Amino acid sequence: GFTDRVLVERTSTRSRWIKESNYTKCDNPTVIIASSTSALFARLLSESTDTNPLLRDIIVYADETQCDQDDEVKHGMHVRDNDGVCWMNVHPEYLSVYDFTD
Repeated sequence: GFTDRVLVERTSTRSRWIKESNYTKCDNPTVIIASSTSALFARLLSESTDTNPLLRDIIVYADETQCDQDDEVKHGMHVRDNDGVCWMNVHPEYLSVYDFTD
């Protein structure tokens, strides 16, 4: 219900990722993150139930302790999931569409 959604929004962050067609970007990333952060996102991307094959939203809960503090404000990083698929972090609203008509 609404209360559950509010609680989750206060204790979590949605992170959006797009499938990277150039897999070498995961091998030679331009944004460097700690191995603990990479492992966290690899696990969350692999465990995601999001069925979109090109874009994946994951939820990072506040009690996830594997994310390195220096990486908390970084974006644009590349991570391989546990299946070897390369994903790039993008803005949480990337490709979102909103209808403001009456």
